[in-house]
Amino acid sequence: MRSALAVLLAGLLTGCVSSYPESNASFRASFESGGHADAAKLAAGQAEDLDDPSALVWLFELGMAQRASGNHAEAVKALDQAEALVNTYDNQPELSLSGEGFSALSNPYVLTYRGRNADRIFASTYLALCHLESGDIDRARVALNRTLFRIEDARRLADRRTAIAREEGEAAAAEDEALRQRLASPEVVAAAQGTRESFGALPTYADAVNPAAAWLHGIFFLHTAEGPSDLERARKSLQLVDAVAPGNAAVRADLALAEAGQARPGPRPGRTLVYVLHENGSAPRWGQESVVLPLLYFNVDTPMVSFALPTLRPVPAVGDSLSISWGAGPGGSTAPLASVDAMMLAEFREEWPSVSTRAVASATIKGLAAYAANRAAREHARRNSDNSGAQFLYLATLMTTNLYAGIAQADTRSWSSLPKELRNLRLEAPKGAQLSLGGACLGTPVGVKLPEAKVVLLTVRTLGPGTPPLIRTAILQP
Repeated sequence: MRSALAVLLAGLLTGCVSSYPESNASFRASFESGGHADAAKLAAGQAEDLDDPSALVWLFELGMAQRASGNHAEAVKALDQAEALVNTYDNQPELSLSGEGFSALSNPYVLTYRGRNADRIFASTYLALCHLESGDIDRARVALNRTLFRIEDARRLADRRTAIAREEGEAAAAEDEALRQRLASPEVVAAAQGTRESFGALPTYADAVNPAAAWLHGIFFLHTAEGPSDLERARKSLQLVDAVAPGNAAVRADLALAEAGQARPGPRPGRTLVYVLHENGSAPRWGQESVVLPLLYFNVDTPMVSFALPTLRPVPAVGDSLSISWGAGPGGSTAPLASVDAMMLAEFREEWPSVSTRAVASATIKGLAAYAANRAAREHARRNSDNSGAQFLYLATLMTTNLYAGIAQADTRSWSSLPKELRNLRLEAPKGAQLSLGGACLGTPVGVKLPEAKVVLLTVRTLGPGTPPLIRTAILQP
């Protein structure tokens, strides 16, 4: 009997607690306070082993931190590695868990993180930005075409996610007839509802469309068009953005040019056409909420099973619009283009059926084993009236009831250095003008001198007052 209990306890502990939450918290603290070099060093250490199940998410973080540090070559290297891993994963089948798989799943971090649609789209988008900011137009073109492919491929990934949730639900229900009832418990329902309610009203993007990525694709091909096919690419992308972000004046202006067949449109003489891409705030935070339910009701031998469910909460933004002005010029303010909050919440909801099934099924199957051990321990104590039997019963019940709380974890891996939202602005300024950037998102106004060019892309990342903004320029037309 004692050996049986030892086997059970060893099984419960096989999924050791992951250090990812603590490592990610350290990374975020460095990144959001402006310590981008420290953040890059931490991410690089975590991403060294490309066979690690979490390698992809750390490559995403590394790419963002290196770009923030101004190390574009290292950022490109990290994001290229991420793209290669995504391609590798896409060539491997993503299998759903069987009953045996659920019973072995104590730690979801042992499963390979393959990247959400938002991650994959942003990875090629930021790769394109790195190339643009380095002056490599040709490689930016390749990365932006891949961005469009990622948007088009999003439906396939979403359909596969739905199929896995269905397969796993059927497998788990076969192991435990009461599983669906447990999944519908008030505690589980409340965990999902709490996430949805914390965000309030958000835009909806069908089929994982990323308006910011499509907008960048559109303005790039509008201003670097090498023929009618490029202009058509620009028109289609800008039409897509206009459909999901209606009323955006910058999008409307360029869509009109593309529809009129005006490739490589330039500003008025002596002026520069400036596109501002404002990356504001921080992406939502993934966390977890522990749920404790009895495995069986009205039975003294049943353990209380504890499992962890993921949560997603928005990070409040300090200010939203970024104002741009120069001298006596009229300037303007950035307008909403894309909500990362909305993208992540949509994928959270898509993942929920599979995530909750895995958590509840794994805890249930282990609980059934614990229940059997508890009953055997009780029988052992009944047959042995000495103190050793009573102590053994106490140990068995204590261990099988409480160990879950110590090892239950939800998978909280995500690309945490993404912004909360992306905003944009289109304006004409005097060539070589000294721009003044202001707004509550900055705190203290910042000056930026425009390069001498016809068309310039100005990217500004704001993380809140007290943290210097990250400002980069790229030339679309010299």
